[in-house]
Amino acid sequence: MKTPKLIFVYNAESGAINALLDTGKKYITPSKYDCALCMVTYGAFGMKKDWKKFVHSLPYSVEFLHRDEFVKKYPNVTIHPPSLVLSNQQQIEVLDKNDFESVKSLEELKSKVTQVVSTLKDQLERS
Repeated sequence: MKTPKLIFVYNAESGAINALLDTGKKYITPSKYDCALCMVTYGAFGMKKDWKKFVHSLPYSVEFLHRDEFVKKYPNVTIHPPSLVLSNQQQIEVLDKNDFESVKSLEELKSKVTQVVSTLKDQLERS
C-alpha cells in the first residue's frame, strides 16, 4: 500500500507576481480574499511558525500546491480550493472550500487537520 500524503491546495495561482498580488489583496480587501487557507496560515512575511511546526509534526508527508500546480499534476481530479487532499491509491478531497471558509483561526484549522489525520490512521489500521 502506498504511504498516504496530505496535499494542501491554495486557492491561488503560483508565481512571484501572483504571490505579491495575493498578499496585497489579503491586507487591503480581506473580505474579498479567496484563499481561507492562506489567510490563517500566512502572515505578512511568510508561513506562520506555529503552522510550519504543526505541519512538520504530522505523521504523513505533506505537500503544498497552488491550484494551477495541482491541476497540472493531477489533471483528472476535480477539487474546489482551498482544499486538503489525501493522496494514497487515489486523490480524495478530505477538506473542501467550505471547511476552510468556516475556519477563523489557526487553532481551528489545526484541529480539523488533526481530526482528518486521526480518522486516516484509524482507517489504515483497520485495513
